[in-house]
Amino acid sequence: THTQEEIDLIVDDGEGAALFAECKWRNELVGEDVLQKLVYRSELFRRQHKSYVIFSKRGFTQGCQEAAASRGDTKLISFAEMCERR
Repeated sequence: THTQEEIDLIVDDGEGAALFAECKWRNELVGEDVLQKLVYRSELFRRQHKSYVIFSKRGFTQGCQEAAASRGDTKLISFAEMCERR
């Protein structure tokens, strides 16, 4: 794209699949725009199978939750979920 793009985390399995993740530590809900930007930036990498994870301090807007659910390849994880004991 001739510009710098940032992705917080990329995990490549070396066999054609990759996971792209974004971490947002702010006092507001993460919106659908963050997911759209992550998907757009992942297009810089040619992988057969892509999945996405967004980590958020405060959680996610309804729009972001719906967009992630409709994609089927995206996991949204809030800080509260990270702190849950299993």
